[in-house]
Amino acid sequence: MQPTNSKELLAPAGNIESFLAALDAGADAVYLGLKSFSARGRARNFSIKDLEKLIPYAHGHSQKVYVAMNTILKESELDPAIGALAALSDLQVDAVIIQDLGLCHLIKKHFPKLPIHASTQMTVHNSAGVIQLGEMGFDRVVLAREMTLEEIGQVRKKTSVALEAFVQGSMCFSYAGSCFFSSYLGGKSSNRGVCSQPCRREFRDSGQDVNPFSMGDLSAIELMPQLLKSGVDSFKIEGRMKSVEYVESVVKAYRMVIDASPVDQKDAIEKAKGLLKPVTARQRTTGFFLDERPTSITLPGRSGNVGRYAGKVVSCKKGRASFNAGTDLHLRDRLRVQNVKTGGRVAFSLNDLWVKGRKVKEVKKGTFAEIAVPHKLNPGDTLFMTTSHQFRGKNVSAARRLGSMKGSPLSGGCGKLASKVKRNISAEMIAPPAQKAKGGLMVRVAELGEVYGIIGQCEAVSVPLARANIHNIRKHLKRLRSMKEKLVWSLPLVIQEGDVPMYNDVIDFLIHEGFLNWQISNVGHFYMFKGRNVDLSTSQYLHALNSQAVIQLQELGCSRINISIESDRDNLALLVEKGVAGTADLLVYSHLPLYVSRVKWEKKQRRGYGGEKGEQYFLKERDGLTYVYSEKPFSFLGYIKLFKKMGFRNFQIDLSAEGRDKEAFRSVLGSFKKGVWTGEGSAMNMEVGLE
Repeated sequence: MQPTNSKELLAPAGNIESFLAALDAGADAVYLGLKSFSARGRARNFSIKDLEKLIPYAHGHSQKVYVAMNTILKESELDPAIGALAALSDLQVDAVIIQDLGLCHLIKKHFPKLPIHASTQMTVHNSAGVIQLGEMGFDRVVLAREMTLEEIGQVRKKTSVALEAFVQGSMCFSYAGSCFFSSYLGGKSSNRGVCSQPCRREFRDSGQDVNPFSMGDLSAIELMPQLLKSGVDSFKIEGRMKSVEYVESVVKAYRMVIDASPVDQKDAIEKAKGLLKPVTARQRTTGFFLDERPTSITLPGRSGNVGRYAGKVVSCKKGRASFNAGTDLHLRDRLRVQNVKTGGRVAFSLNDLWVKGRKVKEVKKGTFAEIAVPHKLNPGDTLFMTTSHQFRGKNVSAARRLGSMKGSPLSGGCGKLASKVKRNISAEMIAPPAQKAKGGLMVRVAELGEVYGIIGQCEAVSVPLARANIHNIRKHLKRLRSMKEKLVWSLPLVIQEGDVPMYNDVIDFLIHEGFLNWQISNVGHFYMFKGRNVDLSTSQYLHALNSQAVIQLQELGCSRINISIESDRDNLALLVEKGVAGTADLLVYSHLPLYVSRVKWEKKQRRGYGGEKGEQYFLKERDGLTYVYSEKPFSFLGYIKLFKKMGFRNFQIDLSAEGRDKEAFRSVLGSFKKGVWTGEGSAMNMEVGLE
């Protein structure tokens, strides 16, 4: 099917069946992941051998293939990533979608012909971020889902960089790239494709099980007339973990609307909604497009599972589970069960089906039935139908089609290039900062008034440039001038498009007053400091997990670089071998925001929820955002002696969520000096290892 509109429709493919279904249904392009480095690590994904056939096949039909390498990479993964980049460049893939700044550095230096797109994991949400990435050589930016139509239009007017926006699919409660909840629980990072999905879990609220952070599914089909005029170049469908049925139906729906004439658009939207209804089980929402602080976007009392609701287990005996069918079911349908106690999910095929003790091939909605299950289920476990039997045969058809395709094997020069690049980076050491970074301890506080009591106990104090602090700058200015050498102003991760001019004015004012030390959290902040002679350091949100990312941040002007808090001991040891310790900064304590969200938390909603092990989580609203914290901090304080032995000398302690609790301040600083931590909290992935 050939498109008639110049706007791109971009479809997901988690397997070969979905890849072919997307192209057959009319997608202009498909994005997919490799077996490694993909933010959907649990999808089946693709091998280079697969792509030797699939890329030429797509190109032969004037369709494009983008490969998502949108995870942050450990140091040990750089070599295999270089091999993958060499292969993708050789195969002439249409673009690579990335989050890791280390990959950006590798591609621009060693694979300059390979187009790159900025993943939504980079949390780009304003014109400063888009323009900065354009100047760094990115061909396209995938915008944060939290942007409104108005904001997208404002960005479009300020840049010619291609813009991509999600229009259909799952949404995370947190800005993509800013979620630390999964790593806080240990081992599984949302920035590495193995998120444990805590936002889909049940929490306790007044004795009830609720899903306060589970989001509805984005579905912007009714907004396509506005989106087609918004300046967005590519409309993206989420769903590399979803079924072939879903991919095919959603692509057909959006293709129909995109290609419709203005006169026929209304009818096309109604027909498209009919295609979408059977394959979207969660509550549908228009996301943030029409409302910058939506309140009805979460599903507080409902499961966040994917698929059609098929019923709740009544009982389970001798390998049979009984239930009232919540939808029509047929043998060979694919089901998923969600455990009522743990939230865990297991998929299986419907191979045996009984009604009143008699074997049948199908049942209608509302029928009391029994099915064969692979293991013991609990009363109350929820069943979902994820793939209809009608689509199960496509895997056989797809395998046949793949086998009949003519491939384009890698050239002999591909391996030689990869080997050369690997040798180059193996010998590459991290250069010391151009100007000596301020060593020792930097402490982050929440308010300007807290600076005075802490500044004598550390080498630097970081203060967030929150609105409350901005309003109080002149009140404290005279006293702060005397401390300007030790004061670091920290820009917030999120600066909405309408607030960029105000922040630029504040930055100009403070630089004029002699404040030259700044901490940045987003790639867009580099553009905001362009041409300004300041000393830049980074926060945890710029995710420096490997030496190439450190080099890229140095080239962008940073002297003190925060190593990712998602790192583990083995990765830190490899970074030390590359000379990172001299320029690195380690955050060792924080009541870390596990989520940073634009979802508005209504006053009537609770501010605290209990986890499955009795732990408590609480919420705070600040400057138009919602932050979710654990009552227990993240802490590396027990590793201080180890870190110093490894060669690290620069550390950060974040006390901004401690309130004005002087005893808490003293306790944390005392633990840092002793290198001992006896309190409760999470050591993230330091011991369990980062998957």
